[in-house]
Amino acid sequence: MKNNKIKILKRLNYGIGKIVFKVEIEHYVAHFRIPFIENYNYNCIIEWGDGNVDYYINGQHALHNYEIGEYYIKINGLFEAFDAIYIRDYIVEILSWGKPEKTNLKYINFYECEKLKKLPNEAGGLKFVETFKDVFYACEELEYIPEGIFNDNNIAVSFENTFHSTKITSIPNGLFDSCVNVTTFKGVFFETKITSIPNGLFNKNPLVTDFSYSFLLTHITNIPEHLFDNNPLVTDFSSTFYRSKLKNIPDNLFDKNTLVTDFSYIFAYSDLENIPDNLFDFNTLVTDFSFAFIVTKIENIPVDLFNKNTEVIDFESVFSGSPIDEIPSLISEIPENLFDKNTKAINFKNAFRGTQIEEIPENLFINNIEIENFSGVFSYCFKLDILPSTLFATNTKVKTFSHAFSNLLLLRNLPENLFEKNINVTDFSFTFTNTDLREIPEKLFEKNILVTNFSSTFKDVYGITEIPENLFEKNINVTDFSSTFNFIYTLTGIPYHIFDNNILVTNFNYTFKNSQNIKGIVPKLWDSNIWSNVISNFDCFENTGDLSTSGNTIPISWGGNCSLTPITNCSGL
Repeated sequence: MKNNKIKILKRLNYGIGKIVFKVEIEHYVAHFRIPFIENYNYNCIIEWGDGNVDYYINGQHALHNYEIGEYYIKINGLFEAFDAIYIRDYIVEILSWGKPEKTNLKYINFYECEKLKKLPNEAGGLKFVETFKDVFYACEELEYIPEGIFNDNNIAVSFENTFHSTKITSIPNGLFDSCVNVTTFKGVFFETKITSIPNGLFNKNPLVTDFSYSFLLTHITNIPEHLFDNNPLVTDFSSTFYRSKLKNIPDNLFDKNTLVTDFSYIFAYSDLENIPDNLFDFNTLVTDFSFAFIVTKIENIPVDLFNKNTEVIDFESVFSGSPIDEIPSLISEIPENLFDKNTKAINFKNAFRGTQIEEIPENLFINNIEIENFSGVFSYCFKLDILPSTLFATNTKVKTFSHAFSNLLLLRNLPENLFEKNINVTDFSFTFTNTDLREIPEKLFEKNILVTNFSSTFKDVYGITEIPENLFEKNINVTDFSSTFNFIYTLTGIPYHIFDNNILVTNFNYTFKNSQNIKGIVPKLWDSNIWSNVISNFDCFENTGDLSTSGNTIPISWGGNCSLTPITNCSGL
């Protein structure tokens, strides 16, 4: 056996161009395992670092037993795939990738090698590696990228999440210069500690299409002016600088990226203070700006910011603050013609949520005839007290106004024709929750025949004393009135015939609960001859004042005091 090993060592030129790495064993390990990956070739000798040497040619795994200690493992010969999946708890340093002409190393994986601290400072050892996707993902102790680690590699196509969740603090100049065929840098430096980006970092990568998440959760404060100039095929910049420390953007940052379709979340939750006027002028194919500037330090919106972006569909939360986290948007004014050219836009959900605006331009959405979603669009705008009567006059395709004006603490009055043209709306849930409305226009919902949901529409409204009897007369398709008038302390009565035409309702849960000053006769919603579809009615009238003196005998299940069943035995019904 000894003579056979000597012959093998000579045949493989033992001692030159080895893969070398260090492991730390903290307890006895039986079957320390280096896997041999299917479809890759192996013909190598492994020195285990404890005096033992084994020869392998393909097969399933290289196995060894270790006592407590530190060991330098050396691999000599053909070793096309290095997967650390079974030794991630032990590997602490890679000292050499070996000679690529000898190892033919095509695949490496150090995913979640949490103790890996150091990579070899050598160039060219990874020249045959076909992808760098996830290779150092979650190597939480890794602090340094060797300057030439990717030198001579012109075949790898992916750097997705390569250094995601590591401790690296800087990026070497020319790091990707050899990687001319890479197509994605998605998440490449996601959640690292880098503070700056080298000039020309991506100059030699003309085939890249995806920069999404690339610098998310980093500490960068500035972007090189021509960072993406040589990347004309990029389509995705979503979340690229999300939660970074970025304060300013170069005017011409995206001028060469004419194929981009996605800018969603690109500067979200960053420290960004200003938006260049013509930032997106050359990005005429963009369809998605959702969350692009949510929770930033921007105070002003350039008038012509989106003028060239005629294909945009989604503006969800584009300038929103985060009221739940008590982080308002600093935007105080909306340019009147901001969306004039965005005629294909469909989604404006939460677009200006939590901003400091005091008024809405009357014609803000006049050209946006395809809009379907206005949910939360101006919610939590604490300084807004007036709504233009024709604000939605051209938006006939809108399907939801859920939460649209919720938490407008100064809103007291509504234009009667506010929703007159929105004939396709199905959802008004929470639309005016927590506002200061003093009255509800009788014809507010007259044209909204398709509505099915009025859940919590006026919940927690401060000043309403009465409800128009014909408010829901035309809304014959409604199924949900849960909590619609919940917690309206100023409400003094309920029109007896208010729900007469709403016979499809299935949910009356909490509809008037805690509206404590209601007096008089209430609608007999428990009459199954009329409202035969009701399946949920929990506490509909609970704590709504002293109704027993008004001739009402409300079943307990509806929040009343009549416990007799069937309900037809309740007197006064």
